[in-house]
Amino acid sequence: MALERQREQKVPLGLILSTIGIVGRYQLYRALARIWGLPFVDLLKQPPDPAVATVFSPRLMLEAGFIPLHKTGSHATIAITQQPDAALRETIRRTLGVGRLQYAVTTPWDIREALNRVFGEDLVALPGRNPRSRRTRS
Repeated sequence: MALERQREQKVPLGLILSTIGIVGRYQLYRALARIWGLPFVDLLKQPPDPAVATVFSPRLMLEAGFIPLHKTGSHATIAITQQPDAALRETIRRTLGVGRLQYAVTTPWDIREALNRVFGEDLVALPGRNPRSRRTRS
């Protein structure tokens, strides 16, 4: 069933497994973190620094699946939901003015909620946001 959906919808299998409830969101992204050799970060426990996060537009961060967590000297740590391509990595690096980026994996839900906390209700108008839907973590 999940493999058929994946072929029909052309979306990642993990997303389908999470959507139909076979795998929890945190389980899925923790597994991706292990596969990618990166740490997993819970943005409710380790929220991003608003001074760093507000350098980018919330729309860009939502669509590209990232949020800067913090910047120290010449490096920054970025939470991601998917591996960024070279162009995005360079945009992040240049915009933050750093020489080195470190990554940690998180969930799309965590990024959306972190952005809500940083930007407030500015996200209500963005695609995919239902202001009445305050899902809980799984």
